[in-house]
Amino acid sequence: MDNIELKDICFDKEDALLFTYNDDLMLKARAIQNSILPKLDALVRKSLNRIEKIYGISVFEEKSHHIYWPHFRENRINDLKTDYENAGSGISASRLKIWTKLNRDDNKDVTIIPVSLYYLFLVQKEAEILWITIKHYIKSVILAKVIRARGISEINT
Repeated sequence: MDNIELKDICFDKEDALLFTYNDDLMLKARAIQNSILPKLDALVRKSLNRIEKIYGISVFEEKSHHIYWPHFRENRINDLKTDYENAGSGISASRLKIWTKLNRDDNKDVTIIPVSLYYLFLVQKEAEILWITIKHYIKSVILAKVIRARGISEINT
């Protein structure tokens, strides 16, 4: 899906119907992973490319983590118990230690995830109609990083 055009990424009724299947939760989760996640991943890649093209900066050039769900161990001892009601894919930067004066109860550093971008696939059922909603989220200091890259004075976020 690397060379796919944004206009060609589409979700259909079959994608929505995957969330109505509840007989085998592992089969359902795998079907969601194979059908929906590749399309969401393509949306994430296209969004990152667009951000880089518009702002001239790769927001996730430093350490980053791919986040997605359904996500589960293939080699399970017990049956999968999670009935996935949505799917998501995205990327987040590594955690940063920014607050040195705050303490957690377990004495670990207080950290934040400074940047994340993800898409969420939701299916809602009203009467006999299935509604598909794709929501996107960009949380964080993307703007601060862009501003710093363009030479504007340091800002706190």
